[in-house]
Amino acid sequence: MIESISVSAIPSPLAAVPARCVAEGRLINKSGCFALRQSDGCDIWLEMDRIPMHLIEAQVRVQGVRFQPDFISVEAVGPA
Repeated sequence: MIESISVSAIPSPLAAVPARCVAEGRLINKSGCFALRQSDGCDIWLEMDRIPMHLIEAQVRVQGVRFQPDFISVEAVGPA
């Protein structure tokens, strides 16, 4: 079962502990970087080694490590 993780789940960036996560949203190009726009309108910045250009503006599911409420180091990305 894939569980969506909300940004409000972590009370403060100072209290953030790296944790494995899975998140879904629309992959967007934002200010020359990439982000995941969730259904609630929040953007999560993504760090990715390979950029799946064919998935930009598509609904995707990312797996990786969340370091802050708005930052995920992506290990895998694919269509949702």
